[in-house]
Amino acid sequence: MKAIPLIVTDIVNNSYQCYKVMADEDMTELDVITAIKKVIKEFCETETGKDTLKENSGYFTIDDFINCVPDAYCLKCGFYILSEDTPVIQVDSNEILYEDK
Repeated sequence: MKAIPLIVTDIVNNSYQCYKVMADEDMTELDVITAIKKVIKEFCETETGKDTLKENSGYFTIDDFINCVPDAYCLKCGFYILSEDTPVIQVDSNEILYEDK
């Protein structure tokens, strides 16, 4: 398996979390997103998924996916998400790191 970063952004709170998706070697980033959507659709058709949708006014977000969907669903599609938030170094692309004076 190979690691693919999954960065979940929260624009309202100006924050993010980074997770590692462990995916089959032949999966691309697009394949992983497609598989996540497939897993979410399958999960939302279960009673637990329907309850989650009901609690969220009919919406299912990436946070719901990470917190509610059992790994077994993901493993059937060739990937899983490491449960911990992966540390990331964030640097503003315009931050001056050295100045010639």
